[in-house]
Amino acid sequence: ADAQEYVVEYKKNYPQVHTLKTELLPGAKEAIELAHTSGARLGVVTTKTGKFAIELLEYFGVMHYFEVLVGSEDVKKHKPDAEPVVRALEVMGVTKRNSVYMIGDTCMDVQAALNAGVKGVAVEFKYSSLDELKVCSKVVKCCIFEAVKDILANKI
Repeated sequence: ADAQEYVVEYKKNYPQVHTLKTELLPGAKEAIELAHTSGARLGVVTTKTGKFAIELLEYFGVMHYFEVLVGSEDVKKHKPDAEPVVRALEVMGVTKRNSVYMIGDTCMDVQAALNAGVKGVAVEFKYSSLDELKVCSKVVKCCIFEAVKDILANKI
């Protein structure tokens, strides 16, 4: 019952605190801007609901860079399943998956990318250590800005 009460309380308070308790990965805004100005097309796949994800991305001033956002309510199966990634690609009209990169900070993200037939790139953040990410990803970067720079330079 304690865990259930916690979940109820968490969901009740989340709308009031989610912008205060969430942070972008260090260098993410600069990485998003670099990718965008370089001509990359961008989308978001998240386990958050679309409503809260959009609010967060608007709060951080980056939502306008993304063509699509697939939230938890948009799919039946979630990461690490391919469905949310495939859905984002369909909305964007992308058919050549071998030219798609998905950057994530968990093994679940990388596995979803691989399951969808796109290249997964792991970046370290507070949810996963470099060692944990090296187990599930061939490409692991210290930070998102380095990942984007290397993708744009065809180093990955």
